[in-house]
Amino acid sequence: MKIEQSLSLKEKITLLGKTQSFNIALADQMIDLVLSNPPLVKKTNLVNKMQKDSLSELDAYQSLLLTQWSKDPVLKKHPDLLSLSVTPFLNTLDRALYISNPFYQQIKPKPVTKGKWQLGYETYSPFQAVLTGDVITNPIHHYLDSTPVGYFTDPFYYLVIKQQDVTWMSVTPFEINTMAPILEKVKGKIITLGLGLGYFASMAALKIDVNEVVVIEKDQQVIDLFLKHIYPQLPNKEKIKIIHEDAFQFLKTNKPRFDHLFVDIHHTAEDGLPIYIRMKQFEKLSSSGQWHYWLESSIISLFRRYMIIFLQEQLLSFDASHYQNTNTFEEQIYRGLYLIHEKKSMDTEKELEHWLSTDSIKTIIALINLI
Repeated sequence: MKIEQSLSLKEKITLLGKTQSFNIALADQMIDLVLSNPPLVKKTNLVNKMQKDSLSELDAYQSLLLTQWSKDPVLKKHPDLLSLSVTPFLNTLDRALYISNPFYQQIKPKPVTKGKWQLGYETYSPFQAVLTGDVITNPIHHYLDSTPVGYFTDPFYYLVIKQQDVTWMSVTPFEINTMAPILEKVKGKIITLGLGLGYFASMAALKIDVNEVVVIEKDQQVIDLFLKHIYPQLPNKEKIKIIHEDAFQFLKTNKPRFDHLFVDIHHTAEDGLPIYIRMKQFEKLSSSGQWHYWLESSIISLFRRYMIIFLQEQLLSFDASHYQNTNTFEEQIYRGLYLIHEKKSMDTEKELEHWLSTDSIKTIIALINLI
């Protein structure tokens, strides 16, 4: 890609790079926070902070988080970005709101193990940080990312299915909130790729305007767990049909008709991105209904980081010789970006902003073919 060597465009790309470095550092801290056991924010420290500085519980919680995260050298340099990214997206969670969820109310199986899979319960401790939503990106601040976070003041238990002690699906505020916008849209015939605990399928089946939910699941043990321990407790279960097949193979060998198709065969943006890219090839060929992807905002944000690194390389005049290797997923992404943009140019900041927009990224991803 030929980039206009104007000072303003160079400065813009530099700022984008700095913000992405900040995003990566904060994401790392966020993972450490959520996985910390015992919880990073303890009730005694929180109470002391409230009394010492005359702060509300939420403000004290935020202050303790920002103080902890400011120890990171990258985040420490940008206290303004740290506050902007965290403050509007930190909330106390209403336990009653999530307990009233129909799935939470109706589905209460006993813990069980089936082969490599375990079905059971886990608990959020009081004041333990909990992810509550998909990534929110702010284009005005050079694509600064924010991840909604909250905490309960009382213990909160939730249903979880694990594969060899690695959580694959759970019914937490994160899953409930990130699937809610898609559940609001679906109607008619639904295909969902991936079963898990059956949360999406069961919630979709509750809708009056949903006629059928077809679930594609490749692991027979997951299907067996669901059919024996969850399916009998579901209302409207007659709407749900399960097909034992790999999702990609199903799409290769069928031309399914549907009103909405939901892709949920990943559990993070990192493992979701290569799946997202592969699925976009099937989406291009589909003449049926709407496609939806779990954690799509996070996946697009992750891909945007690759694009910004690619921009920085193009400013340094990287040519085809720099993109020959395709041994890793990252190398395939950069090579794909180079092949798509080899004969293109970027002359203005407006063009740059459009190039990094969500709609543009979806178009670019659909042009990338993984080896």
